[in-house]
Amino acid sequence: MFWVKDIEWVRALTRKSQIKQRKRNIKRNYKRVYCDIKSRAKMGFNSVNIHYNIYDQNVRRLIDEGYKVERRVSVSGSSWEVVW
Repeated sequence: MFWVKDIEWVRALTRKSQIKQRKRNIKRNYKRVYCDIKSRAKMGFNSVNIHYNIYDQNVRRLIDEGYKVERRVSVSGSSWEVVW
């Protein structure tokens, strides 16, 4: 029965590390999106098209901050349009 407890502990540890990794990925994704927004704003534009995926949490966060976020689907693939 000793090994059963070890397996449960390893599974719990793995779940925790997966949760931590997901949080890190969400944070990195937001930084990447925000950098794109900031660089386009410095150039004088009021919108940016993003051709990589944005996490749902980050979309909600951007909307709460006052940005308009729309998903565009075209023949060449999907993209996000962020307008401020």
